[in-house]
Amino acid sequence: MAALAGTMRVTLRPPHRVQLWLYEREAEAARLRALRASLAQDHRDRLGLWLAEMVEHFLIGATIAVPIGYASHLVLDAGSARGLPPI
Repeated sequence: MAALAGTMRVTLRPPHRVQLWLYEREAEAARLRALRASLAQDHRDRLGLWLAEMVEHFLIGATIAVPIGYASHLVLDAGSARGLPPI
């Protein structure tokens, strides 16, 4: 139950350092998108910039999804016949 409470707290109100890191990732993704948009359609660096932008978006999504996924896992385990084992 403590793990569920901690996970819910992190999910609903991430620590300040995590929020700053997410803002930095969003800013970097926006910078990469703008740089890619400023290049000609046939420029050879567009694919690399797009991939770098997608990595930033993946990191943002994973950072948000991992605690939510863990919390849902704990809730589903708590509802099972075995419940949440203490260890």
